[in-house]
Amino acid sequence: MLGPKYMCFDEVSDIPVTTGGVALPTGSAFMVPGTYIVNGVSYDCTRQGLYRWFNTAGSFINRVVYAAGASLDVYAVISGISWNHVHGTQTEGDYQVMANAGRTRKWSARCGFIAGMVAWLMPQLGVQARVLNVKTLQATNGYDDGHLIVETKHGADWRMWDMTGGCYFKDATGKHLSCADFMAAIANNGAFPELVKLDYDNKYTNDCAGSLDLGLYWERTLNTPADAEAWYRRIFQAFV
Repeated sequence: MLGPKYMCFDEVSDIPVTTGGVALPTGSAFMVPGTYIVNGVSYDCTRQGLYRWFNTAGSFINRVVYAAGASLDVYAVISGISWNHVHGTQTEGDYQVMANAGRTRKWSARCGFIAGMVAWLMPQLGVQARVLNVKTLQATNGYDDGHLIVETKHGADWRMWDMTGGCYFKDATGKHLSCADFMAAIANNGAFPELVKLDYDNKYTNDCAGSLDLGLYWERTLNTPADAEAWYRRIFQAFV
C-alpha cells in the first residue's frame, strides 16, 4: 500500500499511523471518526474529511469521515466530497448507490447529481439542505445556459456550494454567501466576490457521454480566473 493521504481544502497530508482499531466499514463511502485498520495497519481517522489509500494492486480506497449533529464540520465534509468528485456521468443514479460507488473511485456526475447527493446526505447528518437551479438571461447556446448548486442552512443563513466548480463564495467581510446573495452581488456588473476553492483546480473530464466534452471546454474557455468569473456572471442571472 502506498501513500495514504488525508485530503481537505488545500491540505494533503499523511494519515497518522496508530494502534488498535477496527476494519473499514463496507457499503457507503461515508463513515464516522475512529481508528481503522487497512491492510494490517491502523490509522487515525478522527478528523473529518476525505481519506484515500492507494493499494499496490492499483486500486483506491476512499472514505469521507463525518461527525453528525453538533460536532459536524460541514466545510470539511463538503470539501472531502469535492475532492472525490469530477464532472461526468459514470456514477449518476440513486444517491445511496452513488455514495457506495465513491468507496473505490471518484464520483463522476453532473451538477444536478452531485448537488443532489449532498442535499440527500446533509439532512442525515442534521443539516438542512436544498438544490437550486439557476439560468442565464442571455441568448442560449444549448450547453452553457444553466447550473444546479446546493445550499446548506446554518442558523438563519443559507450557504451556497458549487460542487461542479469545487468552490464557494464569500464577501469582503468573510461571509459565506447564499446563491441569492451571490447573484445580487454580481448583478449589474457588481464586484465579484472572493472564490474559495474546496479542492484542486480542474474538476472536468471527458467522461460525460452524449454531451459536450467539458475537459476540452475548460482548457479552451474556463482556464483562468477571469474566464471563470465571466462564466459565473453569465449563468447566475435568474432562478429557474
